[in-house]
Amino acid sequence: LPIALGAKTRIGIFTVSDPTPGSSHGFYNEAEVHRLPADNVEKRELLVMSLDDCVKIFELPKPSFIKIDVDGGEVEVLQGATHTLKSETLKSVLVEVEGGQEDSVFRLLGESGFTMKERVRLNTHSENIIFEREAKK
Repeated sequence: LPIALGAKTRIGIFTVSDPTPGSSHGFYNEAEVHRLPADNVEKRELLVMSLDDCVKIFELPKPSFIKIDVDGGEVEVLQGATHTLKSETLKSVLVEVEGGQEDSVFRLLGESGFTMKERVRLNTHSENIIFEREAKK
């Protein structure tokens, strides 16, 4: 779906430094914090939805696995997914975490019954962290 995920459903601004189709030089997060070059940046309006609203409105199946790679907007995506994260169908979440977001990511996923399974450092400012749901006793 051509939407961004965030903490709440609204119209947001997507910032792009390379408009070439397939380029990965764009981002959305509610604080508009990014590491894109300042020159030649384009801003575009787009639909932002919480994951919970997206699943409900479009009657999507509840996911069993989620991968979040949003370059600084991890916390907003998780804040908009509280019901989805608590679903028993969801077994694992992989989050590419930007520096400074770790505590909030661990807290939000921990509140939903997830614990860290693995961490892989990607570069000086980000890492992939895999979380799995704790088994019920």
